[in-house]
Amino acid sequence: MTRRTAGIISVLFLNCLMAGPSTAAESVTENNPSSVNVQLNLPDEPFVYSEDAFPDHFAASGIMSFDTSPEDNLITNAGATLGRVLFYDKSMSANRTVSCSSCHVQQNAFSDPRKFSVGFDGQQTDRNSMALNDLRFVRAGFFWDERAESLEEAVLIPLYSHVEMGMSPELMLERISKSDVYPSLFQVAFGAQSITEENVGRALAQFIRAMTTSQSRYDEGATQVASSKDLFPNFSNSENLGKELFHEKCAACHTLGVKDQIAIFSMFRSLNNGIDADASARDGGRGDISYNPTEIGLFKASSLRNIEFTAPYMHDGRHKTLEEVIAHYSDHVSRHPNISAVRRFLLTKEEQTALVDFLKTLSDRKLLEDPRFSNPWQTSDLSAVASIPVANPVPGHVAQQGNSNSEILDEIGIRKRLKNGQSVPAGSTLIWLHTLDKDQDGSFNKEETKAVAQLLLETESLFLRLERRRRRGPAGRERPQNEEEKATDAGSQTGDFNGDGETTTREAEQYQSLKRLLEMGDGGRLQVLLDRVMNRLDLDPLIYSTVRQKVFSAKQKLNQDVLRQDQKMIEQMQELLGKENYEKYQQLVISSQSNTRGRNLNRSLLSLEEVQEQIWKYDENVNGVLEVSELHELTRAMNTPPGGFGQKPTAPADIIEFCNRMLKFDQNDDQKVSQQELPERMSDFALRADANQDGGMSLEEAKAHFRTAAFERLVFDGIYVGGAFANTLLFTQSSIEDLDLPSQTLNEFHELMASHEEKISEMAQASLTQLFAEIQKMIPPAGNKQASRE
Repeated sequence: MTRRTAGIISVLFLNCLMAGPSTAAESVTENNPSSVNVQLNLPDEPFVYSEDAFPDHFAASGIMSFDTSPEDNLITNAGATLGRVLFYDKSMSANRTVSCSSCHVQQNAFSDPRKFSVGFDGQQTDRNSMALNDLRFVRAGFFWDERAESLEEAVLIPLYSHVEMGMSPELMLERISKSDVYPSLFQVAFGAQSITEENVGRALAQFIRAMTTSQSRYDEGATQVASSKDLFPNFSNSENLGKELFHEKCAACHTLGVKDQIAIFSMFRSLNNGIDADASARDGGRGDISYNPTEIGLFKASSLRNIEFTAPYMHDGRHKTLEEVIAHYSDHVSRHPNISAVRRFLLTKEEQTALVDFLKTLSDRKLLEDPRFSNPWQTSDLSAVASIPVANPVPGHVAQQGNSNSEILDEIGIRKRLKNGQSVPAGSTLIWLHTLDKDQDGSFNKEETKAVAQLLLETESLFLRLERRRRRGPAGRERPQNEEEKATDAGSQTGDFNGDGETTTREAEQYQSLKRLLEMGDGGRLQVLLDRVMNRLDLDPLIYSTVRQKVFSAKQKLNQDVLRQDQKMIEQMQELLGKENYEKYQQLVISSQSNTRGRNLNRSLLSLEEVQEQIWKYDENVNGVLEVSELHELTRAMNTPPGGFGQKPTAPADIIEFCNRMLKFDQNDDQKVSQQELPERMSDFALRADANQDGGMSLEEAKAHFRTAAFERLVFDGIYVGGAFANTLLFTQSSIEDLDLPSQTLNEFHELMASHEEKISEMAQASLTQLFAEIQKMIPPAGNKQASRE
């Protein structure tokens, strides 16, 4: 059944059940979302949610290929209508005081204008509620820390939160079953006997997935140009400048689509953007969920669409305006040990304004007023209506800001800062450079740049990509148009997707991508990795989703098989190494991640001369002297890395850092932290770590449990290596050499590991063979050949 057919059937069925004025305004009593007289007002002709009406440039960028709607829960009019009723129903909270809409306000693009939301009993959450628009295209996971893998799972978590809505599955289903309105809505949406926890999640997910945006001024402009990098005729000069800056500096993280037509402006995964200087902040982001020190401080952002209406910004709402956000990226990016690919933009005031102006062109005001997403519950008692929240303060929070571009230090102040490993303000770097100009001729020779090179080496700044701003030349050899038609051995069937007896270079690359996907771990982000492979297959849109689902299912099954094999290997290792050595091995594996995250592993091999070579790339005219204009370019590059010029790297996050942070939640100073003291998302850690069952987790208990939990997660997720995730046990097997083990034990360990690797390889090959055969059957020979040529 197609999506359109399902939608039409749902509309007809819903009309049959809801015909007549009595159902357009239901009278609700005991099971109402509040104790006052509330009526459910649904239209006689149900709203349409199931039909996709995206503009041409969405289709051109292949945006629908990123639709994450599961095949067993596609949007239907009846399902989304039910989701709308549930979303606004206050009876979905324990004391009937809040609904989903209390923290996700339509006028604010379904975000919360308060820094922290307030739950059913008046308790604050500790994060800002994220916007809900365009979650249909979300990759990786949901929430700031990606702790939910699917939207169906994510929508249920706030319902059962002890802070947010305080429900239990039993109470929720009891209220819904006894309601005057829900049985018929569930029957239309999912059939008879359909009031289940799973269907509550499915309905809410359908309603939220329907919240897409596609009618912004950006969308209007994109339809009038050949490329999103062209000047938009409907943009002002400032907005076009902002768009250019966005492509140059922001699109690497905030993008979703193919080719150069940016469409959704969403992030693939959690990242660290340098809003905190080190890993000591109370909220560790994804690291608090994964127990991985290298992921402390990583957060996932909402789509930038409608960002104009979703203030305040960041996970803790520390920035009140877009201007503050852009100022952070311009001048205040800190050198967090887990910093992602974020650098200081060093924007002028004009550029900052332009970037803000551009972001406001992503606003789709229709979503904010669309009656399909409005509150269907009506009441005459104004106190019972969920009012728009107002901003509230962040208790005890002081935003950490970097050095302002306008701050200037004298020579003594600069030298003092550099001596202490502190960064100098951007406006002071050039002053410091001129103090090294011994002959005072205004330019630099190679002898005079030695001090610069030495400081860059000491502060490990070179690996932060010191580079000059220059026009880019050819990025590499371009593939001849006819190269992908060159056939390999005609008798070879490896990679021959279209079954014509020849494997083109393009087909061989596609096959290798598929093989790579199955061989690597997925780090809990299978959707992201899958997209990279699927975009290389050049499939016809009609068969794209079917093939994608086949690949997804194959990879999921292989992951489960490999995990079972890993668990068998772990059992054998424990028996071979003994408890003490096995725990030491776990510790070595975890520590190896902390010590290498975000650092250039070869930097210790760099010489002073090699660093100087990087500096002298700024000698534009190659005359052996850095002149005034060239010095300005060098200065800008030195100020660009996170933390600013001169700052020494912060210590990597580790077990001690992680556990000390958790103990900061100790409110009664008993040197322990209980489940109740920790944020709800972290409370399970304290429960499992409480070895002596005294109701509190001590620092030592935290350390002991962290080692086990972190190792388990690394085995499950894999280890990130060069753009992919490797099998943890295989990739870290060299750690065993750091243990003082008898040679016989070492030999037995390596034999075990070799056998383990062989079994995993066999699993991956078997999966690849079967999957490739299934894909071949679905690709018409002529269609695939034409796709390859294009």
